Amino acid sequence: MPIDRSKYPANWDAIALAVKESAGWICQPCGKRCYWPGERVDDKRYVLTVAHINHDEMDCRPENLVATCSVCHLQYDNVRRMWQRLALKRIERDKTTPLLEGNS
Repeated sequence: MPIDRSKYPANWDAIALAVKESAGWICQPCGKRCYWPGERVDDKRYVLTVAHINHDEMDCRPENLVATCSVCHLQYDNVRRMWQRLALKRIERDKTTPLLEGNS
């Protein structure tokens, strides 16, 4: 899924590159070697991305950023989406359920 650049700081490319270089182009969660920009890929290396630990795209403090392969990044984001879906279901359910149902 492409990123919505309007949610990121103007210098995001430089920030992301610095995080990737600092990690040595290795996925920090799983340890897979990822390919460098412009590198010819003959094996099954992965694209290295940068994830925001707190999911706030404008929070680019180094301690909030982690270099992740595309597989780990998608898994990380999917967990968040799962919790968001559960929360939305609960909110919708609670709209129709009286708070103190059965307590007369």
